Parts: sequence; structure tokens; C-alpha cells
Amino acid sequence: MKRIGVFDSGIGGLTVLEELKKVLPNEDYLFYEDSINNPYGQKSEEELLKIVDNVVKILLKKENGEFMQDDFSHEQYLVIKDDDSKYVLISGCAHNGILNILEKFRSIYHCNPKLVISGFHMIRREYREADINEIKSVAEELKKMDTTFYTGHCTGEQAYDILKNIMGDKLQPLAELY
Repeated sequence: MKRIGVFDSGIGGLTVLEELKKVLPNEDYLFYEDSINNPYGQKSEEELLKIVDNVVKILLKKENGEFMQDDFSHEQYLVIKDDDSKYVLISGCAHNGILNILEKFRSIYHCNPKLVISGFHMIRREYREADINEIKSVAEELKKMDTTFYTGHCTGEQAYDILKNIMGDKLQPLAELY
């Protein structure tokens, strides 16, 4: 099955996707928001091809000789049940999104973990308004949980500061971040 790829360089990608779905409703789409390399307008063809090649490596996996969308099912998480029958969730880097990981956890264990240790994969070279809004949205969701989060690694200093401002003591650094 072939997919139509839509790259959002930060200006109009979702609008383009919406219009494509109206014109070609039966197609399968792969949407990628590129908040690291945007905007694309000033980039050379060589730079754009390099970006596309890197994105394809991130978003696709090869299975049975064919490339397909990566569902990140190969990522592993460790869950530990403590003496109080509470759970600790450990993840390396939340490529699939920390909220998605927690949703999957809840579908299996029917509760929230007491402790999460994970990178949040929010580090960016530059943060756009949309990135900051997404970080704030994640922080608001995490704040609702009776869970303590320890993070570092790929969360990023600016993202950590935004999260910490909203989450308070529910968010702790694994070590000095930077």
C-alpha cells in the first residue's frame, strides 16, 4: 500500500492535508510536522532531499522487504510493581509521545503509575508557538495524574522549564539537565 506523505514545515501543512482528504478521500496519508527544520522556503533542493530522507528513516520501518509506517511497537518500556502494589513506568525516550505511552499503560493496568521515569522527546533547536502550546497541553494532562515524573535526556531544558512551571513538584529532573 502506498501512502501520500504530507510534510508540515510549520506553515499550512494541516490545511493542505485537509484539502487532500477532500479531493482524495480514499487514500492513506502519512503526516509529518517538522518543527526542527522549518521553514522550508529558503532551503535548497539538496537540503530538502536530505530532510525527507531523514524523516523517512524516522517514520518508516522495513518489514518483509517493504517500507511501512512505524508504529513504534518495537519500543520497550519497563513496568515494576512495588510492595504497595503501585507501578513504576520506565521509558527511554518517549518517541511515541508520553501521553500515548500512559494511555497504553492504563489500558493494561487500569490505573496510573505512581512514578514515571522517561525522556519526553520534546527537545528542539527552536521552539515555535505550536511546540510551546503542545508542551503546555502535555503538562496540563500530566498534572492531573497522581504521579511523579522524572525526566531528562531528550526532554530539553526549555521544555522542562515549561513543564515544571505547570506541573510543579510532580516533575523532577533525573540529574542536572544541562
